[in-house]
Amino acid sequence: MQKLAKPALNLYALVLILWGISGMAYASGWLPWLIAMPPIDDAVARAILGSEFRFLHARELGVGLLTWACQSEILTSPRLSRAFLVVVWLAPVARLVALTADGRPNLLWNLFAWREVAMATVLTAALRRPLAVPEPSA
Repeated sequence: MQKLAKPALNLYALVLILWGISGMAYASGWLPWLIAMPPIDDAVARAILGSEFRFLHARELGVGLLTWACQSEILTSPRLSRAFLVVVWLAPVARLVALTADGRPNLLWNLFAWREVAMATVLTAALRRPLAVPEPSA
């Protein structure tokens, strides 16, 4: 499983980087297609939604870039591995909260949720080695 750690981390980072860039650059195309959102007539509401969508995708881009830049530390530091896995598991937890609060989404969004659970599970298993190392006492 340790051999899988670096490729899994790279794939995770790459997906976030590409998803973040695409959402920031193409929000006007993503919103109607991906979310099946009808056009919004109110210019202010459209601007707010576009701004929030791009903001959230910028955060995904940032997490992807940070993952890419800090991968050796994530793979070796128990403290950073734990913090990273908390970030990774927050997405599936948010999907579960949305499922209970808002109801079941369409097939595409269910596939996104299962992909996130699968990736979080793989990363958790792949990072088992640094997680097993005790933190040095200060």
